[in-house]
Order: sequence, then C-alpha cells, then structure tokens
Amino acid sequence: MRAALAVALVLCGAGARAETPRSPYHLYWSFPADELSQIDVDRGDIGKSPFAGDYDLVKYLAALPKEKPPKPKPGEAAAPARELRVDQLDGDGKVRSTVRYLAPLEVWRKRLGEDMVERLEDEFDAHLRMILPRKVVPAHPGDGKP
Repeated sequence: MRAALAVALVLCGAGARAETPRSPYHLYWSFPADELSQIDVDRGDIGKSPFAGDYDLVKYLAALPKEKPPKPKPGEAAAPARELRVDQLDGDGKVRSTVRYLAPLEVWRKRLGEDMVERLEDEFDAHLRMILPRKVVPAHPGDGKP
C-alpha cells in the first residue's frame, strides 16, 4: 500500500514539475492600430531574438524612450511600420493592461534583431494572404470564362 502511494506521489510530482508556467504577457505583431492583421508573437519568434524570453523582451521595450515615427514629407511614402502590442494578463488570463510600441521596420530590425523580424514578417505575410486573398483572375482575360 505504501509503495503504491509513493509511486502515485512521484508521478503527480513529476507531472507538476513538467508543467510550464503560463506567461503573464501576450504579444502581437501587426500593422499600426490594426487588430485584424495581428499575429501572435510566440516562443519560436522570441527564440530568434537576443532575448531569453517574453519577460526580457517586455522589460527591454518598457525601457525604450517614447517616440513617434517621423511623418513623411508631402509627396513621399511613409516607411513601412509595425506595431508590437503587449497585453499584460492577470491570474485568470484576462487583460490587465495594454502597451503599444510603434516603429518603422528598419528600427524593429535593429531593436529585435534581423532574424526575429524576418520570422515575424514571414508569418505576417502568410496571415495576410489568408485574410486578404487575391482576386481570382480568369484563365482567358477579357471573356471571364475559364
């Protein structure tokens, strides 16, 4: 009886240790102020950065000076920009606070590293192709028939 109890305790303890604690942060990558285009920033993405985890990334972002991207001159196109949104979650998984960081892609490449931004942009492009499919082009232009 004691042996069975000991085995059960060991198995329960092993399961508890193997469980990874849930992060108090949820990160999203998107066009500025566009929640439809957002994708999740996950461990794989952060693994391509110089940061050990999402906590280190959030701490780094919080230390950045608050600045707005420069406005383009009249007649010039704006530099492509992305938003990195950080939701801080409470113990129940509900959003406690949200902070948005906006910068041109070239700035994100310096801040997060080329590898992480490339990975995010690849996922972002795939996501955009899913939500904004291209028009179907007829095989024989002009007649509208295949």
